[in-house]
Amino acid sequence: MHTKNEFPIQLGSDRVNIRLSRLFESQRHHWNVERHSNAEYEVHLILKGECLLEVEEKNYTLVEGSAVIIYPNYYHYPTVTSKEFERFSISFSVPRGILYDTLNAQNTPLLICKPIPELINICYSIYNEWNSLLSYSQTMLQSLFSVFMVSFFRHLDLSMPEKQSNHLIKEVSRAEIIDAFFNTNLAEPHIEDTLAKQLCISKRQLSRVMYLHYGMSFRKKLILTRMERAAWLLRTSNMRIQNIAEAVGYSSEASFFQVFKSYFEKTPHQYRKESWTQDEKHKHINNTDFGII
Repeated sequence: MHTKNEFPIQLGSDRVNIRLSRLFESQRHHWNVERHSNAEYEVHLILKGECLLEVEEKNYTLVEGSAVIIYPNYYHYPTVTSKEFERFSISFSVPRGILYDTLNAQNTPLLICKPIPELINICYSIYNEWNSLLSYSQTMLQSLFSVFMVSFFRHLDLSMPEKQSNHLIKEVSRAEIIDAFFNTNLAEPHIEDTLAKQLCISKRQLSRVMYLHYGMSFRKKLILTRMERAAWLLRTSNMRIQNIAEAVGYSSEASFFQVFKSYFEKTPHQYRKESWTQDEKHKHINNTDFGII
């Protein structure tokens, strides 16, 4: 069985980084999580059965074969699943570019695909390869994830522009610098002047750029990025909480606890215990017991 959980793939001019949960294979027969949001896009494909998904207090029915992409920072959770249930689930991030702009131009918290038989076959091929000990299995997985994403985006029928204006290209490059700054410097002291200098603009201009691209201030974007990264590490790793605090830029564990509890309304220990308790609980539940979550 594979332990690598990241698969960077190239889709045209866009680089997409696929990330798998630590329970990628074992979670396929259940979907029972608390209301949460993610810092990345989530993709779920229903292989068997159906479920009711709540996103920002609206309900959506996902039938067998259908797939959904849930946008970052939107709160969601499954409310009901059928007795016989199976799903395929990944998350992905994409830097500013044509695909990013196309996805966000939809102005919606999620996109739903109608049933796609060929995608189901690809999902089962990925699961089979994931458990395979054959030679070049990692290469095969990389290829299968590429095929999955291409097929998925084709069925979304998004209008992908071939060219961008010089102004948009400039904004994309600027946004990539900002994304890289937040993604690679979480553990370092963040001073707005540092980012402003990288972009060759003033601190005042940086404030306008932040609201243009993210709809929030530098400080709010920093806190959001830190908290979503910390939550992901709590859900998917065994890292000590002190180390997680340091990894996302807090020298004081007490400060990290205070911000985390304010953001999620529970302590890091509670968050991890509840998310892991749900995972362990469903390892022992028979498929026939699925009902209201």
